[in-house]
Amino acid sequence: MSGCRGRLPAPSWIIAGQAATGFGPGSGSDGSTSALGSKDDTSPAAWIRHRRLERCRLDLANPRLKASPIQAIAERLGFTNPTHFSRLFRATYGIPPRDYRNLPPKACANRQRPCAE
Repeated sequence: MSGCRGRLPAPSWIIAGQAATGFGPGSGSDGSTSALGSKDDTSPAAWIRHRRLERCRLDLANPRLKASPIQAIAERLGFTNPTHFSRLFRATYGIPPRDYRNLPPKACANRQRPCAE
């Protein structure tokens, strides 16, 4: 396109993502995802899956969302298979989502359990 000059500005969610991951202008990165997991051998897909699981964990601990079914929370974050979600959650946090949701509020600091390695 000979009439285009320069680039369109990036949407704010892209800029926020670049800041969160360290990619973007001035980061010393070419913007590729190959370096995303270079420090801890995490693939981009695993990193994204973990972020989605973490959001599910936070939503399950949120008292305002207690009336929402666990599967509705999982589906909202892209987990469409309930069995897969439950197995993945248990493998990551060491407890099934239903049991996690039913933990007493002071069972552990910030209702967070460490990720299984």
